[in-house]
Amino acid sequence: MQRILSFDIGIKNLAYCFLSNVPNENADIKSDDVILDWRVIDLMQHPEIPPSSLPTARCTCSVGNIPKKKQSTVVPRVCGKVAKFTHTGTQDFYCETHAKSHSTPTNGWLIPKKVFERSQLNKLNRERLEALVLGYKIPVAASPKPTKKIYIDLLCEHFQRVCFQPICANGTNGANGTSAAPILNSKQTDLITLGRNMILHLDKQTMLHEQPPTHVILENQISTVASRMKTVQGELTMYFLMRFPEAHIEFISSKNKLKGFEPPTALSDASASLPMNQNAKYKQHKHDAVLYTQQWMNKHPKMKVWEPYMLESKKKDDLCDCFLQGMWYKNLQVS
Repeated sequence: MQRILSFDIGIKNLAYCFLSNVPNENADIKSDDVILDWRVIDLMQHPEIPPSSLPTARCTCSVGNIPKKKQSTVVPRVCGKVAKFTHTGTQDFYCETHAKSHSTPTNGWLIPKKVFERSQLNKLNRERLEALVLGYKIPVAASPKPTKKIYIDLLCEHFQRVCFQPICANGTNGANGTSAAPILNSKQTDLITLGRNMILHLDKQTMLHEQPPTHVILENQISTVASRMKTVQGELTMYFLMRFPEAHIEFISSKNKLKGFEPPTALSDASASLPMNQNAKYKQHKHDAVLYTQQWMNKHPKMKVWEPYMLESKKKDDLCDCFLQGMWYKNLQVS
């Protein structure tokens, strides 16, 4: 019996579909395709620390006073909204509104923007960087002549010092002496952490260990375009080489998952009449993947039970991508 584990590579959204088959009651039909497991894993999240278990940081800014009954004293009223930022050198938390109101020319505090990041500053020429340094009144030695790298380093140090620091919505509260955790996106989280979280997540999936996969297929990543994704693909490959050494592992081109499907006539005619850029094509393929998955499930009752789960998911497109890739491989490669 073939058990195919199909992966759509991602960091926040590592999706997999675990496919197999069961004997059919009809003697004329050999077996029915079934889904053993189907889920999306967030590699940035440690599996032992669910987000809901952490307290929520609240804005500590004062919004007036509350008079105490029968007393002449008043107590400060705090905002209490979910905090979005903190700032170096202060224990206060700020919601988006109060962060903007505290960002003034007097203190020089800034709301963080993408243009303040080193990756964006690297794209600017020396003259533009010099203008920014002068505009933010950052002191710089006149001799030797500052290079582009010096300007970038000065700007990064300045922005790190004056910018608000984003915090997680579930960051810890400063009242207990701990600081809120900074938000790390998929580009900032180091690959070692991602690899360790991957091991912990996959080790917890009991279905994989109770019924070991015979085939593991991974959507192949183009290293020149998505080097981090290629590394995640490599980490995932090593996991299965170590945990399931007997499994056949194969990298699959992303173009294969939509093979064998034809869009509805109306959709096909509309698409043919309009020029589409790469982004539009990508969105159309994501939409098509959901449509084709539903078409497939309508023909296979034992898979139909998973349809509500798929439709309710916020990442249904990733679920459908790994499903269609697995079904394409199962029907054309191992059948």
